[in-house]
Amino acid sequence: MRLKTTDLREKVLGFLGAQLLRLLNATLSWEKAGLDPRGEHWSYGEPIILAFWHSDQLMGPWTYLGFSPPENDRGRKRRTVSALISQHSDGRLIASAMSFLGIENVAGSSTRGGARAFVQMKRAIEDEGSHITITPDGPKGPPREAKVGAVSLSAHTGAPILPVGIAFERCWRARSWDEMLIPKPFSRARMVAGPLLQIPKGVQGEELVHHQEQLTAALNEAKSRAEEPFRTDGSVGRGGERPHFRLKGE
Repeated sequence: MRLKTTDLREKVLGFLGAQLLRLLNATLSWEKAGLDPRGEHWSYGEPIILAFWHSDQLMGPWTYLGFSPPENDRGRKRRTVSALISQHSDGRLIASAMSFLGIENVAGSSTRGGARAFVQMKRAIEDEGSHITITPDGPKGPPREAKVGAVSLSAHTGAPILPVGIAFERCWRARSWDEMLIPKPFSRARMVAGPLLQIPKGVQGEELVHHQEQLTAALNEAKSRAEEPFRTDGSVGRGGERPHFRLKGE
């Protein structure tokens, strides 16, 4: 009975969360660049590994949502996308909300269920032709430092990594390790993708660490480009105020 109650709670809260995110997104004035690295929106092409920092995850689904098929192939369906989301209770709520946004999930992280999640993501890319979304500095940081997972997955599957940065002119920052960004309604927003990172298949050891450092640099560059128009006196716009709450589990 407790399991059923927990499942119902997750579904209800996930549904409400998804609707709130849709409503918030509808108020934002977006500028998006670089999400068509192969001449079309990435979701309609061959599988890729989409990466953005953990602090950007709240509006991350809109790297995928709301884009039309290529003009010369309007009937084409985009590939599915699965997000790596932790097994923590908060992660399960996020996974539920993502499901109502049409985004599947793989349960796991670098600290819990990582090996199983890696196998699931590898199968999703190779057997199902799906895209994968990863926050490389999750689930506990350090912030803006990529762990090896995304690079290793790319090396095993051949799927390139698309680094994305997200920024808002006006936002709050959560009192969590990642200082998650929460855009204020009607804010200007930017989403900027860098060039695809192609990790050679089979690399390991020091060479893998080198590509891990490359990913960190590429994500920070994309983030910097997204923030650029909002910087005033070294800060990002008028945002950055911290709301008085702490995310559960942080």
